[in-house]
Amino acid sequence: MYTTTGLYKRADGTPYQYNGHWSWLYTLNNECKENIDGEEVTIWQWISTKSKTNRGLEKVIAKVNALNAEDYTADSWAAVQSALAAAKAVAADQNATRTQINAAMEELVAAYSKLEYGVQKLHLEVAVEEAEKILAHPENYEDIAALKAVLESGKAVLEDKDADQTAVDAAAEAILAELNKVADKADVKSLVNLIESAKKLLDGNYTSDSLKDLKAAIKKAEDVIANPNRTEAEIGTAYADLINAILNLQMKANKAALKAILDKANEVLGNADAYVAATIDGLDAAAAEAQTVYDNTDALQDDVDAAVRALTRKVADARLLGDVDNDGEVTTADSVALLAASAEITSLDADAAAAADVNGDDVADTNDAVLILQYAAEKVASF
Repeated sequence: MYTTTGLYKRADGTPYQYNGHWSWLYTLNNECKENIDGEEVTIWQWISTKSKTNRGLEKVIAKVNALNAEDYTADSWAAVQSALAAAKAVAADQNATRTQINAAMEELVAAYSKLEYGVQKLHLEVAVEEAEKILAHPENYEDIAALKAVLESGKAVLEDKDADQTAVDAAAEAILAELNKVADKADVKSLVNLIESAKKLLDGNYTSDSLKDLKAAIKKAEDVIANPNRTEAEIGTAYADLINAILNLQMKANKAALKAILDKANEVLGNADAYVAATIDGLDAAAAEAQTVYDNTDALQDDVDAAVRALTRKVADARLLGDVDNDGEVTTADSVALLAASAEITSLDADAAAAADVNGDDVADTNDAVLILQYAAEKVASF
């Protein structure tokens, strides 16, 4: 007999001939063997070394390559670079197996999703600058001991490379609180200096609403400076309002994890036919909700974290057609699992049976096992 599928050919391109359908038993029983480089290799061992396309891995590599190291913490960036180097090695290896490609992809995405924004110290830098300007003229103030103390603490935090965002925020707030206490003694020069320092914060990673309030306080302070009939009280009030606006700045949420899981969800939805339909039901709605949070420039961290959790659960439910053993990929092992169930050696639960029914005839049987085996051997591109 000979195959008419066009999938199996001789070296000269003619259809492969074989001695009846019983020959499949040797394949399915893994009895076909060959000596390769001095080592006996079974047919399924050989099939498992054949790689699937790595275009998905290359896309993730390109995305990570476009990131800026300065935007993230040293530890989280180092983890990404380590995973990136390993992924590049796998992508460049023409003999990489699909298992190796999948593992490299998973490790890189995991590291990418755990990226943490670097600690923002701009507001602390501004607070330190303003405190130093005040302390340069102690004769103008009655008691600046407390300001001097918090300034020294703030400088220590500023120089501490391991200081987290909470410590930085606390140090800045402590200095700004003391500056607020001397606001009534502020003169024109002090207000002008504070305005210039506050403007440096306008490019910071803060929410639009809190930046809007800061801009308004800057404008009010500039109006006071421009008024030739300004009073000391107006200067003091403008100074205090500007300090409060800086104190009320809110950091934007870290969306790295949300971006990573959104990319994964969209990848699944873009290849929906490759998944068991019931396992991705509602994923599109969950992705849409997560996208709304991602697109909101003023989303709070709690909202972002909730969106990540919800979407991650939906993505985790997605199951590939042919993934009988539910290990996240379709390999010869899935064909083995289905054959064992067809021979009543084992049994499949409802989810496994749904994944096994790759030909869509509502029966998980040896016909599906053959298709899964062909897919694992890259003889067919889809089911």
